[in-house]
Amino acid sequence: MLRGDLPNHLPSLQSLEIENCAQLSCSLPKAPSITELKIVDCNCIEVLEGKHLVESAIEAIKQRQLSCLSCLSISDCSSHILFPVSAVPASLEKLNIWDCRKLEFQMDGHHHSLQELSIINSCDSLTAFSLLDAFPNLKHVRIKECEKMECIVVSASLSCLRYLAIYDCGSLKSVSMPWMAAPQLENLILVGCPEMDFDFSPTGNPPCSLRSLEISYSSKLVSCATLMNSQFQGLTHLTIKDEYESVKSFPKEGWLPASLESLTLRSIMSVETLECKGLAHLTSLKELSIVDCPQLENIQGEMLPASLLRLTINFSPLLGKRCQMKDSQLWPKLSHIQDIRVYYN
Repeated sequence: MLRGDLPNHLPSLQSLEIENCAQLSCSLPKAPSITELKIVDCNCIEVLEGKHLVESAIEAIKQRQLSCLSCLSISDCSSHILFPVSAVPASLEKLNIWDCRKLEFQMDGHHHSLQELSIINSCDSLTAFSLLDAFPNLKHVRIKECEKMECIVVSASLSCLRYLAIYDCGSLKSVSMPWMAAPQLENLILVGCPEMDFDFSPTGNPPCSLRSLEISYSSKLVSCATLMNSQFQGLTHLTIKDEYESVKSFPKEGWLPASLESLTLRSIMSVETLECKGLAHLTSLKELSIVDCPQLENIQGEMLPASLLRLTINFSPLLGKRCQMKDSQLWPKLSHIQDIRVYYN
């Protein structure tokens, strides 16, 4: 039931968090030293001069010219919010938008200090997402559970981008991004997007800087036998997940990038057989992790790569039990591995 305004002048204030204060009118205090502002679950019961708390705060941020603000988080707001890019303080380095489904960005400028951006379960009005163009110096981007988003469009250079993660966007069909615009990209995550077209060829090969990739298994991806091996030649860490399709054996021969040093198979619920032929060309592979693959029981072929130093089997009881028993049909294929770790639920 807290009402009214905050103190007008707080010269030493560095961090301010407002949570579940639906009737607070919140014109931000004069706080020249503030570096972090977080507004959580403040859906107004009463509206001040036609503006709710978040809108009032965004307007106040622009007016106050908070020159030290480096982190801004807005979450759990069901009201409509219009957020102009021009309202982002010049000093801001990190912006988090969580559970604000009616938030809209107004593309009215560019911002050169922002390095980290998270958009989670928000921006339902956006089917085509082009916000990244407004922040050319981004290093870390995470987009998650934006169910209405159909495409992500990047037309400007993101020369500093090193981490791009896109999770659980059920309507996402494409990421239209010329990979030469992100020459420093090192980590790419594309999971939980069943409509996603994984054909990277229209926008060129991924950058040679790419070292870590996490991707959902799909028949479309596997049908392009050379896709992984030819387009991700410098890749060292790969995680394959499967949420939507049924696969009995994995991997297809010649499909995985030969440069791999670490491979993780996670939540591939239907896989029954691990194919040695599909791993044979991975002469640099040092670590193989099998996580939450409950039907995986067999290893088919001569032996796992001789380069393997560690095999981890976690929450995959059928294969784990055979390994611990040193099953006579299975053990010769992996007995050369120095470090074998088996975990259960």
